[in-house]
Amino acid sequence: LQACTYPGIIISGTMSSVKFYYPVYDNVTYNCSSDFVLHGQRTITCLEGGRWSGPVPSCLPKP
Repeated sequence: LQACTYPGIIISGTMSSVKFYYPVYDNVTYNCSSDFVLHGQRTITCLEGGRWSGPVPSCLPKP
């Protein structure tokens, strides 16, 4: 069974689903709190081999 581990939390934001592992092709979507703006990919996908399509994004304070 190929799967990805928990990708990581986002500070000042939320993620669409929290699991111990994610099946291949499963997506995780991140959103930021109202006073913050997302920096990076909003959605990452679990790829074959158990790796994520990109790093966890970050929430930066709005200027």
